Amino acid sequence: MRTKMIRLVILLLGSILMSQFIAVPSVMADSYGKTIYVSSPREVGIDEMDVNTFPSSDITITNIRVKNGAQFVINLNNIADLKRISNLSGGNLIGNNEKVAVANAGRVSFVYYTQTSGGNEQGYLVFAYVNYYGVLQYQGSDAPASIDVTLDNQ
Repeated sequence: MRTKMIRLVILLLGSILMSQFIAVPSVMADSYGKTIYVSSPREVGIDEMDVNTFPSSDITITNIRVKNGAQFVINLNNIADLKRISNLSGGNLIGNNEKVAVANAGRVSFVYYTQTSGGNEQGYLVFAYVNYYGVLQYQGSDAPASIDVTLDNQ
């Protein structure tokens, strides 16, 4: 019984040590495309984002950096022959199903379909990752780059 316990501990320690030295390349880090900065609530046009044909094995991800958690909308109304939007994750359809409202950080993805000249549908995948960043606020606007702190009692 004691030898089984020792073998188990050695096996556990060995697997922990091996996991520290095995390099696993990150898929996400190499596949970012455009970066969009959103500093106030606004509409982001679909032409500002990376669009992938669907289905595809090579996916380019749009990185959207949002200041102080502002909400934004992805606008698809300038797409010619837009038929439908499906597989929406991370947002809500608004405005005659031609806009995607995004209110949270994380992954946003959807597929939109257009009609080709032959009458068939062509799908396009939009995949974005929304990151929040904060800026110190003072009296409703961004604080100055340097802030002087003084003591009144001296």
